[in-house]
Amino acid sequence: MTLLLILIALLCLGVPVAWALGLASFLYMAWNGIPFTSLVTQTSSSLTNSILIAVPLYILAGEIMNNGGVTRRIIAFCSAIVGRIRGSLAQVNILASIVFSGMSGSAYADAAGLGTVLIKAMREQGYKPEYAAAVTAASSTIGPIIPPSIAMIVYGSLTGTSIGGLFLGGVVPGLLMGGAMMALAAWLAYRHEHPRQEAMSWEERGRAILDAVPSLLMPLIVIGGILSGVFTPTEAAAVAVIYASILAVIYHGGFDGGQFLSAIKATIRRSAGVMLVISFAAIFGWLAIRERIPFQIAAMIMEISDDPLVFLLLVNLLLLVLGMFLETIAVLLLVVPILFPMLGTFGISPVHFGVVVCLNLMIGLVTPPLGICLYIVSNIARVPLMAVVVAVLPFMVPLIAVLLLVTVFPAVVTFLPTLVGFR
Repeated sequence: MTLLLILIALLCLGVPVAWALGLASFLYMAWNGIPFTSLVTQTSSSLTNSILIAVPLYILAGEIMNNGGVTRRIIAFCSAIVGRIRGSLAQVNILASIVFSGMSGSAYADAAGLGTVLIKAMREQGYKPEYAAAVTAASSTIGPIIPPSIAMIVYGSLTGTSIGGLFLGGVVPGLLMGGAMMALAAWLAYRHEHPRQEAMSWEERGRAILDAVPSLLMPLIVIGGILSGVFTPTEAAAVAVIYASILAVIYHGGFDGGQFLSAIKATIRRSAGVMLVISFAAIFGWLAIRERIPFQIAAMIMEISDDPLVFLLLVNLLLLVLGMFLETIAVLLLVVPILFPMLGTFGISPVHFGVVVCLNLMIGLVTPPLGICLYIVSNIARVPLMAVVVAVLPFMVPLIAVLLLVTVFPAVVTFLPTLVGFR
């Protein structure tokens, strides 16, 4: 457990996660006389997995869509579908996250892209800015659950689990998250008398729906291509970038070279941070398994109970706490190499476990003090962070409820993958 204690000490001292992982591994190897050639070998080999190429590609696709007019058309489409019910813009916000999640794979892209447009629109219609920000932040958690998902790609690359199986496993939980939040938003709308949206004529609705059809085809192309075997998850990410570029440049127009360069820069910044954590986490995970840390933790859990449900509930508790303080990819790379070897002991499906882990970490994105999506929407809405935290609390109820449902009933996750032939 010395390796874990060194890491915890470094994190408590405020060392960034990536450097804490690398430094803890370096110190442990120096203390135990482990050749440093392993440090180079493990960190470099961790980045050779072709699946990881999909991460920057999906980030780039999201950036292009946000800057190329795709987001605005998705919002118009959702407005046409929801109609004039009370609190309809909150419903549009959540429904747009469900639709947009099938394109970007990133909660950050959803919160930033949809938030820029919808928070302003909700404020203009009379919603409290903190509520508009809270709805945007909470609904953005759907993004990495409904496929495609950057978090699931990282999990799959770490564990060898089928990306297609993980993507299918996230569909039902993601829809349940959206449905539960829409139900809560409807109840809050009638309780607080939220405004109604201006009525759209049938002609306007038809135009909005038709205008969004090319954008709505992207999830079908990406997921359909993966499931049919036409292309791999990595190739699907490249297809997403090409298709998003065609929409932004040719179909919608107005997407110039400056915007594309801005999207490239944003992608490089975010991808570099992710890859740095992945490389240092690889050597840490290798050392953890070498020192049998997963099996020591499994033995400790087995002393409490050998029930798989108890194990999953303990994992939920651990991940919810870690998600409050660490970024999603960092937690994945810290925890998954340690916990994944235990699944065989408890007879838990890797696909089920992957979706449970990702759902936990999405809740962490709207949980203080880190809660990155809270900071994004707080900045967009220009309201104090604590005001957004208070406003988002009611939305934690449906999120936790869906998490428990998915944890207790694995079939919610495994039904679709099993039906298609994934295990």
